[in-house]
Amino acid sequence: MPKTKLKFKKQSKTSQFANRLFEDLDGVKEAKPLDLKERLAQKRQARDVRRKIFSVLGISFVFAILVALPLGIAVNPRVGGSVAIGFPVLLLCFNYPRTALWVFLIYMPFNGTITYWIGQGNALFQLSKDAFYLPALLGLVLECRRRKLPILIPKKLLPSLGILIFCALLTLLFANGWQQTLPLCSQVPEAERFLRDGAGNLLLDANGIIIRRPCTDGGMP
Repeated sequence: MPKTKLKFKKQSKTSQFANRLFEDLDGVKEAKPLDLKERLAQKRQARDVRRKIFSVLGISFVFAILVALPLGIAVNPRVGGSVAIGFPVLLLCFNYPRTALWVFLIYMPFNGTITYWIGQGNALFQLSKDAFYLPALLGLVLECRRRKLPILIPKKLLPSLGILIFCALLTLLFANGWQQTLPLCSQVPEAERFLRDGAGNLLLDANGIIIRRPCTDGGMP
């Protein structure tokens, strides 16, 4: 008899949990209709977003006419076009930091392809990803300060971020920093363009190709 009561209690608890679960699901499916004040608030919010976007585009258009167009005529059309495109991107990323960070994360895997395929290794293309990240980071920090919110919500992230910054500094000092000490390719003499062993013989890699001496631009003249 006690076993039957215990089994009945377990079944009743299970059925109660299932009923609550289905009630929650029904509540999600059947959303309450918005009242007049909520609909007006949504329309007002959408109107503010459109006004903000149009103001950013208007400022960018004026900047393109006053600054980018003279630069394109006086210096280089590519410079003028880059300034005309980059300025609205900076403004939009600053005003919509979360969207800009998502665009930054999506763009990162294709950064190398765009840099070397379209930009031909141009340094401006290598810095293009920063046009999404830096204004978005600044806008997000200012928004958190304005709302008096912590920038790092979980404090447990601090050790992981510290390790990440330490590894980034190691890469900067011993990888990228070491490359700055290499000689210019145009200044390397003809006799020293290839690596040799102690006997003066040329060094070959695993494929039998002569190993070139590294230089700052990553190639040989």
